[in-house]
This record gives sequence, structure tokens and C-alpha cells, in this order.
Amino acid sequence: NVFYKGQNLWVGINGTGKVYQIDSSMIITRLDKTEYSGSSFGSADFILNDTLFSIGGYGYWNTNGAIRYFNQKTNEWNIIKTNVNIPFANGINAKSYFDPIEQKFHLVYSKYNPEYVSSNIEKTTYCYYQCLDLKTKKWLEEPLVIHSKLTNAFSDLTFIQTLPDGVIVNSKYFS
Repeated sequence: NVFYKGQNLWVGINGTGKVYQIDSSMIITRLDKTEYSGSSFGSADFILNDTLFSIGGYGYWNTNGAIRYFNQKTNEWNIIKTNVNIPFANGINAKSYFDPIEQKFHLVYSKYNPEYVSSNIEKTTYCYYQCLDLKTKKWLEEPLVIHSKLTNAFSDLTFIQTLPDGVIVNSKYFS
């Protein structure tokens, strides 16, 4: 993932937590002190108010709903406590969209059972919408269920294009 950060480019290596800076002289510097990685594949990464965020992700046979931010003073990732845990990973059980103007993080997802839990557990056939307000750092108290005429699961949807104003989505049930 590539981000503009002032006069520099920041590059985050998906799933690893590693953050590099490329300055105007094309000098590459590693910024983070991450030693252990592999738990944030498919996370939603973006910059808001000069801070790099990383939400959710997949690793170690499970999804997570952690809201992480990169602390430039310590060069470490920290977490933000929130009101609800929404485990997701883009491309596995979810698709997300960040609106920088409204400072809201939108998420369409299906629930996901960890791979280390026996598969005889009943799987949900619902697709949900959630919204994280980054001003308050809180999710909606309850997710909204997307109507079954549009989708029964995240896999029923095709995300065609992300645009500045939202996302173009196609449903295999409804045109």
C-alpha cells in the first residue's frame, strides 16, 4: 500500500505491519519496529489526519477486528479501544471503504469462523453493513442486515470499483 504523507511516500507491506518512507531523494527508510507479523493480511489501511491506520485483517487462521494506528513517536503500532469487535479481512469476508471527508469507515461483511474451529458449526447466511465513526472511534451498536434480495453472503457481491464518493457493487441476485 502506498500513501502520500507530507512530502514523502509511505509504503506499507500488506500483512506485515512494516512501514517504509521514500523521501524526495528516493531514499528508503524503514520507520516501524515490527518484529512479528502476519496477522493483518487484507486489512484496511489509510491515512487520516496525518496518522496511518490499519483496521482488521487475517492471519494465524483467523480474522481480527483490531483498530491499529502507527505511532510516529515510538515507531510502533498501537490499538484503539472501541465498543464492538468486527473481525474482517478485505477479500476474505469483507469489503471496506473509507470516506476521508466524513471520517467514516464503511464495511460490508459476512461473519467468519476461525479455521481452527470445526466446520460443523452453523454458518451464517447474512451479509451485514457496519460503520466506524473515526471521530468517536465507535462502530454502530448493531450491524445492519443487508436485504436477502441483494445478498445472502459477502461472496454474492462483486465490488466493481472504488470511487471518491463510494463503491460500485454488483449482486448476483439483483441487477
